Amino acid sequence: MKHYDDVIWMNFYRELKGPPIEQLLDSLTGMDPRNRRSIKCILGNCFEAMAEGHRHQSKTFLVAISLAKASFAHWKDYGLRHATYTRIKSSLEYLESNGLINMTLGHWDSPTGQGRCTRMRLTMKSGKILFGGNSYTEKTNIPPVLVRDNKKNLCNPRDFKDLRRVRRQVDGWNKQLLNYTFSISNEKLATIYNLRSLLGQKEEKPLLPKDLKKYADTGDVITLQRIFNQSSMKKGGRIYTDLQNINKRMRPEIRIDGGETKELDYKNYHIRMLYNKNGQNPLTDLYHSETWERSLLKRSFTIAINSNSRGQAVLALQKHIKAKYDPLIDANDVLRWLESNHRGVVPFFYKEVGLDLMYEDSCMASLVIDHFLSKNEPILPVHDSFCVRDYLEPELRSIMEDTYKKHMGYVPVVQAVAA
Repeated sequence: MKHYDDVIWMNFYRELKGPPIEQLLDSLTGMDPRNRRSIKCILGNCFEAMAEGHRHQSKTFLVAISLAKASFAHWKDYGLRHATYTRIKSSLEYLESNGLINMTLGHWDSPTGQGRCTRMRLTMKSGKILFGGNSYTEKTNIPPVLVRDNKKNLCNPRDFKDLRRVRRQVDGWNKQLLNYTFSISNEKLATIYNLRSLLGQKEEKPLLPKDLKKYADTGDVITLQRIFNQSSMKKGGRIYTDLQNINKRMRPEIRIDGGETKELDYKNYHIRMLYNKNGQNPLTDLYHSETWERSLLKRSFTIAINSNSRGQAVLALQKHIKAKYDPLIDANDVLRWLESNHRGVVPFFYKEVGLDLMYEDSCMASLVIDHFLSKNEPILPVHDSFCVRDYLEPELRSIMEDTYKKHMGYVPVVQAVAA
């Protein structure tokens, strides 16, 4: 398959919502009711393609999908029954026969190794019916657990028993969190933006990205998701939410049901875990340097423990330095600083231990979440930190320390995230 600039790829979570689509589907005859969700998904993708075309000044965008049966194999085990080959194929044929989409079948030339995926778009008929009203698309039914292979494609895990167990756990968390609303203090957000504007400053990274505006003031519910890697339920597994994408300086302004919160963070988390594995527990700031910026050292360490060789780490770090820092900085010099100042953890460098550490910290995070939700107290994991109601800060600190000590044998450094 080749990628084209004028297409969006089929996304099986992009489902069309609203009264117009329901009225349209109710008016159609001869439709297999089992295909109803698949049809909403196809039309939702077509709507996104139409919106993308408008954003690019009327450039026509199409929806691309590979109809090879192998392309659907990894979707069957994630509860997405509408995304099977049979459902999508029959839904496409039905929509085309009713004049709701125009479709150009793909082709593949084996001798030359070239071809195109099937492409589709809305017809004038469906456009008038659907978009004269207030239909919209949104990501729904986000799976609680995802397993990805080495190329970050969804795949089947090796142990389905573990997948079912973790899925039940995350589903339980999400059901309890439906009772609470998470928001961002819009008053504080506006104040910060106004001050920066008066000072003539520009924010390189938005304090609150556009897709998270729904959390300003009124708020929304939160859905947790665990993502595993390398086709294994023992690699990665960190817990992700929408709100971890906001600027770190705004995280103390997170509100739970309108009330103030406190956020506690493990300081120097992964590098301290490696020191603990080596029988050491330094309590100083392990990223402090008079030579290099702290953020650069943190990134360098992350690259070092996720690379399979020093050469790969140098290339990845040099690319990052060129994009974010002074391009004259030599990645070798930064890595040499890490190796000389952290000899105790050098044996873990360049051995791809990052995903193993993520699995360990996700297991500890799960215990912290279980503790608070079992008491009907909401908690929000943000990366390797936790956000709770302000009066629960002492209890959160105690649970974080006890959980870490139980797993690693040492007392961690837990710090509050400041505004």
